[in-house]
Amino acid sequence: MTEKGSSLSNACLRELIVKRSSIKGQITKFKNYLAQVKEKGVVSNIELVELNLKLTKFESLSVKFENLQSDIEVINSESIDVELDERDNIEHDIISCIAMAKTIIDDHNIDQKDQSQCLHDHSELGIRLPQIQIEKFGGQCFRWLQFHDTYESLIHNNNRITPIQKFHYLSSYLEGDAARLISNLEVSSANYSKAWSLICERYNNKRALINHHLKSLFSIQPIMRESDKSLRFLVDQVNKDLRALASLDQPTDKWDILLIYMLSSKLDSQTLLKWEEYRNGLDDIPTLDLFNKFLNDRADVLESLNRNKIDNPMNKGSPSTSCSFVPNYNNYNKGIINKN
Repeated sequence: MTEKGSSLSNACLRELIVKRSSIKGQITKFKNYLAQVKEKGVVSNIELVELNLKLTKFESLSVKFENLQSDIEVINSESIDVELDERDNIEHDIISCIAMAKTIIDDHNIDQKDQSQCLHDHSELGIRLPQIQIEKFGGQCFRWLQFHDTYESLIHNNNRITPIQKFHYLSSYLEGDAARLISNLEVSSANYSKAWSLICERYNNKRALINHHLKSLFSIQPIMRESDKSLRFLVDQVNKDLRALASLDQPTDKWDILLIYMLSSKLDSQTLLKWEEYRNGLDDIPTLDLFNKFLNDRADVLESLNRNKIDNPMNKGSPSTSCSFVPNYNNYNKGIINKN
């Protein structure tokens, strides 16, 4: 990279880190707000509405952080371990805040439900909808399949829920662009089917979904330095995209050779060397399952070595990347490779 290109890259990285600091500040503010709400104990209806609105805004912050952090990891790939740790820490804070907010909301709804049951025990007007928790969908392509399958299974195909109730559920689980898509429809039994059809027509685009997950596979960044977190991240990302593609009727079970070739080119030099040493000892072409198991086992060894270095300061001089690790897959090979 030229000096000018390096300077631009560093400037871009600094800008992204500043934006991440802003997100961390917003997380802290929301965490403090939740602590105050929880300390009060009793939440009024107005405070509950305010909490729901803040939670919706905070959940969109999660998506913003995910995209921002991915950009930082691409530019700052030389410090991928540090960046993955930062991702874990911030994601933990985000998830904790969302869980706390939803717990406060659920507790309030349960209290309201109990009061309603006592007051309207023999009245149909006293019936409250059951609490069904589904992660909100805002139009993100990579979240559509999960939202679609969960919503259809729990609500859309549930005959015990009336169309008007389904419409209320649907509206409560949408946000952003997805919510605006049906915002002009009057909430009624007659309009529910139309609302769900509009959402499916917009986001159940098979070609777009396939392209998204293929792009994700082919955009995997090379691992610059071996680490257990980098290897596990690689395996998890690939498996997530392959599961989505398989659900879209793509023959992913036929792609093993292509995927192994592509993914092995993303490995750091040490891991690639161990993989080539192991593969040369095979009698048949390796499967993707075998390749994934190799990476997971390699990650286990690296994690153990790193833990040993931390627990034993005297071992700090021992190189962790030169371990002569060749896993024993004899039994595993008999179960997977021979079946092909």
